[in-house]
Amino acid sequence: MARARDMSERGIFDRALNLQPPWFVERAALDPAREQITVYLDFWRGGTLPCSGCKADDCTVYDTTEKQWRHLDCLGYRTILKAPAPRVNCPACGIREAELPWTRPQGMLTTPFEDFAAS
Repeated sequence: MARARDMSERGIFDRALNLQPPWFVERAALDPAREQITVYLDFWRGGTLPCSGCKADDCTVYDTTEKQWRHLDCLGYRTILKAPAPRVNCPACGIREAELPWTRPQGMLTTPFEDFAAS
């Protein structure tokens, strides 16, 4: 039997952002007054994340800071992603920023937004 697709706001943004575990959409919030959608991302605790340096994919999370990134507009609304930005304890590189699937290291824009702006 085919698995039903999650068409909730979380499921739609999970698919649109092409998030893979351990990342997921926690929630999305629409602010019509600011003409903005904020998508809150998180990751499952206890998993491993890739190192932004050597790309090793089995690094444990060391700590996190909250960050936000500008994403492509969605339905005519400015779209912001907010998420914990983990640092990992990489066996080869030491404590480094984790590689995040939606942005480049140190980025304030999502990769799709950067690509769109550059074109």
